Amino acid sequence: MAFDTPELIGETQAFAQWGDWITRRRQYFALYDADGKPHRNCGIVSGQFNNVPEKVPDLAGIARSLDGPVLFAGLAPQQFGHVLLTSLGRLWALERLPRDTTLYFVSKKAARPRSYQHLRPALQLFGIGNPVVVSRDPLRIDRAYLASDLFGEAHDGRGAPQFHDWVDRRLPPPGPVDAGRSVYVTRSRLGPGAGRFACEDHLEALLRDQGYEVFAPERHDLATQVRTFQQAGRLIFAEGSALHLYGLVALQRQKVAVVQRRIELPPLIEAQLTDRTGVRVEFINAIREVYWPPVPGDHYSIAILDFERLENALARAGMISKQKTAWTAPDDNALQASLTAGLKPGEKLYDEAGRDAYLRERRRRLRKRIRI
Repeated sequence: MAFDTPELIGETQAFAQWGDWITRRRQYFALYDADGKPHRNCGIVSGQFNNVPEKVPDLAGIARSLDGPVLFAGLAPQQFGHVLLTSLGRLWALERLPRDTTLYFVSKKAARPRSYQHLRPALQLFGIGNPVVVSRDPLRIDRAYLASDLFGEAHDGRGAPQFHDWVDRRLPPPGPVDAGRSVYVTRSRLGPGAGRFACEDHLEALLRDQGYEVFAPERHDLATQVRTFQQAGRLIFAEGSALHLYGLVALQRQKVAVVQRRIELPPLIEAQLTDRTGVRVEFINAIREVYWPPVPGDHYSIAILDFERLENALARAGMISKQKTAWTAPDDNALQASLTAGLKPGEKLYDEAGRDAYLRERRRRLRKRIRI
């Protein structure tokens, strides 16, 4: 994918104005000049939210203003992986702007500071301590800067070379890769309400016997996560948002495998992990069955792994030795206990056909509620 030459517009006057929702994920919004024409570099492309400029925006009566230099930084999502994919791509411009520049993010929902707990740590990882405003209010900005978005969902998970250069400059230089250090990046500490593998604790025990340390990234600050990801000679990831951080800091001298928890690997993950030249990742689909709890999000799925198939795939990839220990599958009691963990009384899991029926009924009830 080719990227255009990065563009930075400013200082200029801009008016942030919102309009009606078009669909559940698309809304009229843009940064306009005083004549009501949309500025360049204010587009947002995300699975959560996309904006469209209005032909004739109503700019009259916009009273609130942001003082000082302001960089439009795009969307502030609430989830960790989405922050990495959506909120970083314009920050390269800070190296060309005044040090007191405010970062202006927009939000899909009404902005509540506690809802954006992942934004500030992500900024701090790159040494950014600028003032931050997250807002859905109409705003007048007299000293606005608008920068090209060089990374993330807007580019199917890929980044411009200038963006990766910026990331490498902002992070401490990586130390040597320890070929003897093996790390399994788990999701089990997220709890039974998260999308997961059934019996991931069983997989952890098998990998410990192979010399792996089990690493739960959410229990460590981002700097520690980066150091761990860059030091390990072998990394096995349970497919999840930690991959979006690893994709920013991956090194060529590592062996990496991703154990899928969804049959169809999200394209954003695959694109990001194959973006930087020379980084090779083995994607392993060893899923036997998939079930869902009674919630709408597809990412809450629970995958049952075929442990024999997983063992063979990891051995072929050079991640484990079949001579070291014999792998076994969890017994039926452990599997059922893991599958049903987190369900409320009366709830049940759905297979793919049952889930489709559940979602249709849920949509029917929502439409009925709206008509009422």
